Formats: sequence, structure tokens, C-alpha cells
Amino acid sequence: MQENELFQAVDHIAPAIKKLDVYQTFIELDKKVQQEPELLELLALYNGVQEQHTENVMKYGRHHPDNKDLRQQMVAYKTRIDGFSDFKLYQKCARELQKILDEVADMMNQLFPSEQAKSCGSSCTCHTK
Repeated sequence: MQENELFQAVDHIAPAIKKLDVYQTFIELDKKVQQEPELLELLALYNGVQEQHTENVMKYGRHHPDNKDLRQQMVAYKTRIDGFSDFKLYQKCARELQKILDEVADMMNQLFPSEQAKSCGSSCTCHTK
């Protein structure tokens, strides 16, 4: 199939996704989340501590002395973040929406295989599930 056909398919799918309840709810909750300065600050702090923890693990391994403190900070931030019910619903909608988008991507890949997949040959299983 040609690239033009792929774009036409996307033009039909995108509006359909935007009409889904889960998408509409996700957009509403995103607006609410963006208007919660305390939540946004907690998320930034959590992400900073998580990044530092990841760097420590990459550099020094799991048993670096700071890792215990960083993990405790992450749990404390996560507990406070979980107190925002809109954020919990936002995350749930994001997961549901991602699942739908993944399914659409899988269908698109089957309908419009990449040039690489076409060139592998009929006996190739590298692009099949």
C-alpha cells in the first residue's frame, strides 16, 4: 500500500479516537492536572529523585548508600501524588488510551507493512507475532 493510503487511513482513525469517552475524559483530566501546582511540583520532585536513583544504579549498582534514601523519598512523593484522585484517574485513562493506540498501530502495521517487512521474504517471521 502507498503512503497516501496510510495518511487517508489515519485521517479517518484520528477523529474516531477523539470521540471516544476515554479520550474525552483524558483531556478533561489533563486540564485539571495542569491546574494543580502542588501536584505538578510533586511530580517534578518525584521525577528528579527517580532520575538520580537511576543514575546511581547505572554508575554504582543497586547497593549505593544513597539509594535507600532515594527510594524512601520516591515512596513518600508517590504516596502524596496518589492522594490526588484526578491524577489517578488521569493515569488510568492514559493507560487505556495507550492500549487503544497500540492496537491501532498493530492493525496499521498489518494493513500497511513497512518496506523492510516486505523485503524479508515470505518465510521470515521477524515481523510476525
